[in-house]
Amino acid sequence: MDKGVLVPFVVVILVVKSMVYAMMHIDGKREAKQLNQKLNEYKQGEGHGNEEL
Repeated sequence: MDKGVLVPFVVVILVVKSMVYAMMHIDGKREAKQLNQKLNEYKQGEGHGNEEL
């Protein structure tokens, strides 16, 4: 392959890979925040349920 074609091809691959990694990281943080919120709600609800017994 010609270097004139190879360099832009590699650059495009790296840019796309970086964008996908960034999106996955942002989505993972958002999902973790939602799971922590649900877990806290569950723990709070579980504590109140034991008081009724």
